[in-house]
Amino acid sequence: MKRPGAESAPLILTRRGLIASVGAAAILHRHAGIGDALAQPPPSPLFDAHIHYNDEIAAILKPEDAARRLREAGIVRAIVSSTPDDHTLELVASAPDLVIPFLRPYRTHGDRGRWLQNGDVMAEIERRLAKTAYRGIGEFHINPLAPSGSILPRIVHLARERQLWILAHVAAGVIDQIYALDADARIIWAHAGGLVETSDTVATYMTRYPSLVLELSLRSGLTSGDQLAPVWRAMFETARGRVLLGTDTWVNSRWGEVGAVAAEHRRWLASLPEPIAAEIALGNGRRMFG
Repeated sequence: MKRPGAESAPLILTRRGLIASVGAAAILHRHAGIGDALAQPPPSPLFDAHIHYNDEIAAILKPEDAARRLREAGIVRAIVSSTPDDHTLELVASAPDLVIPFLRPYRTHGDRGRWLQNGDVMAEIERRLAKTAYRGIGEFHINPLAPSGSILPRIVHLARERQLWILAHVAAGVIDQIYALDADARIIWAHAGGLVETSDTVATYMTRYPSLVLELSLRSGLTSGDQLAPVWRAMFETARGRVLLGTDTWVNSRWGEVGAVAAEHRRWLASLPEPIAAEIALGNGRRMFG
């Protein structure tokens, strides 16, 4: 601002002066950026109920780097299952405070389409359960129903016997099948409907089975902009304590999106009453798994 009555002086910059000015501005900008980074609070903590550390990503991302990526997104606890299971064990060895190990039935990706009636798969499940303190079985896929003679009854029996959770990517009819085998089964319904059921069906099942838990990764229609869709908001308000966040790193590209998915979760959580948001973000998972 010029003083009253003062004449405007012409602005003259020599080449040396211009370079010095630009350099000074760059230094100030760089130091301002460092200050901003230092002042930036860490992301609010989240519990993620759907992480895979499969062969493809394990080949290029070391366990310690995978754990670091989750932590940088603010994920402080994560349910991890992998194909093959050895990679889950590698990740839990690297980050035991972060990883909650679940046993996935698939020895290779080829098992996914034929595991349900495969005695060798069942034998491998039992062998691994005898050696490692898993917290659950899954994620596994069944649609539309488990056929007669499948290994599902044995899996449900083992889960009951060992007090394990079941992470099930299944159609609604399979939820009925599991509860028919064990009325007290501890089921986490992957994708809040297995990517096949409507929100109305999910709401019906949450009422039918008071212990059923939802995991929200890749759930279509969950949000509108940064707001939770009304049907899901109503469901979460009535199903307190039974909703978990998830990412589902089923392909390598999802590992590059972990931070963005976590940020998206935080945006719509901010539209909920704080107690409900806190439960879904972290509290429910902590209560179930520590």
